[in-house]
Amino acid sequence: MVDNIGEAAAREYSLIPDSLISLENLYNANIAYYQEKLFQTSSGENPNPGKANSYRELIFKNEQDRDDLRALLEKNYPEYFELKYQRKNLNIKDIQRSLKRNESIIEYVITKDLDLNSGDIYILAISKDQSLFEKFQYDESFMEKVRIVQQLLSYKGFINSGLTEFRNYCNNSYELYHKLVEPVLPVIAGKRVTIIPDGILNYIPFEALITHKVNTNNIHYHDLPYLLHDFPISYHYSQELMIRKKSENKRSGKRVLALAPDYQIAQYRNGNTTRLASIPGTFDEVSFIQELLGADTFVGITATEQKFRKIAGEYDILHLAMHTIINDSLPMFSKLAFSPVNQDTDDDGWLNTADIYNLQLKARMTVLSACDTGTGILRTGEGVMSLARGFLYAGSPTMVMTLWEVEDRSGTEIMKEFYKNLKSGKPVDIALKNAKLEHIKHSDPFTSHPHFWLGYISIGLNEPIFRGYDYIFYITLSIILVLVIFDQWYRKKRTKKISR
Repeated sequence: MVDNIGEAAAREYSLIPDSLISLENLYNANIAYYQEKLFQTSSGENPNPGKANSYRELIFKNEQDRDDLRALLEKNYPEYFELKYQRKNLNIKDIQRSLKRNESIIEYVITKDLDLNSGDIYILAISKDQSLFEKFQYDESFMEKVRIVQQLLSYKGFINSGLTEFRNYCNNSYELYHKLVEPVLPVIAGKRVTIIPDGILNYIPFEALITHKVNTNNIHYHDLPYLLHDFPISYHYSQELMIRKKSENKRSGKRVLALAPDYQIAQYRNGNTTRLASIPGTFDEVSFIQELLGADTFVGITATEQKFRKIAGEYDILHLAMHTIINDSLPMFSKLAFSPVNQDTDDDGWLNTADIYNLQLKARMTVLSACDTGTGILRTGEGVMSLARGFLYAGSPTMVMTLWEVEDRSGTEIMKEFYKNLKSGKPVDIALKNAKLEHIKHSDPFTSHPHFWLGYISIGLNEPIFRGYDYIFYITLSIILVLVIFDQWYRKKRTKKISR
């Protein structure tokens, strides 16, 4: 993934023909295409061993051609190769230099003892002027706490949950906070927090953890001491990627593209899910974004994979209000469900993670507003992060998505509030935090359940997408001050001339 992020700098500082870069992109696209065909041929109801072997041969040939091309680049264009493919080992001072005074990072690394459901969790917290390293041993009971919290949050039948589930959530989420966050509070206090999770921790929105023990004699989700109240929290993949993407500042020509398929009429091929539930709230969501930001919108049968592939690279913000099927077993085959065109084209409506890696995007932010974890089986979290990494690799440094399928109406309202905050100039993490807090403020005992609002997370950079009113005010004030100073200087100069 760092390869693609380093390509802009590599092209800027070395003279390499565009044809060679296009050729490498072609090999990558071919590999992704044949891998998808191999998956479909091997895992369908009627597997075809002959075709499967043909696709394996084509994958092997393209991988060999790509390796040969990279060897040629290393030999003939060493500056490009070094900038794109060589890794820089970062130390804590490098990371601290890249952070603002109100920013901090917590990174987790999970190790596992062979043949045992136990191991160590390492925690590294870094801010502009502090760092702290912690470690603790975990066992199966700790991992069970993670699973309990995740399942209580994401379970679609939460409407049937009662006091027992509330107590389980409070007790286990506090224990996770005590182990994972409390030890590094001295470093992150008063700062925005970027979390780099590992393994199963990818499925936990840390905002959901509660910061102290509470009375559990009755259910009161609306006033729990969520970590959300204390910090704006976002997520990233690695410290190196975070630093490298911070140096980029790009903007595409068109502002917003929003798509929302109609699943009532969609018929899919080449996928296990042939019918998907309709999400009527997404039409309202897209309409709101169009009115607020002047978005170009494609709704219903016009929201196709083919259309998205063709025009996505022209936009600054991508909003995809559609089902996203997360495959944790085969993460490169997690997929977005667009409206399929018809049975006679290659546009089957599915855009999988491997395809996303080969898009050429300029969007500063991509939003997936209706994710679904598919089977609901908790494994490594790689499906979620691979999908987000695909958009980063393709050129979009910020991703907003959900860790489970959020209830339609509340999801739409949170997205509306999120975009209103963005338009006012708020950074992505703060805009999302404010939208969640606004939901809690106006929720009833039922809709205050975390299932409705805690699934939304931001991954990647958190710079403001829009210049807000404060920015315009300060620019205007600066211009006025400059004009006043110039006027005073001019008056004094003129007075001196007259006195002479």
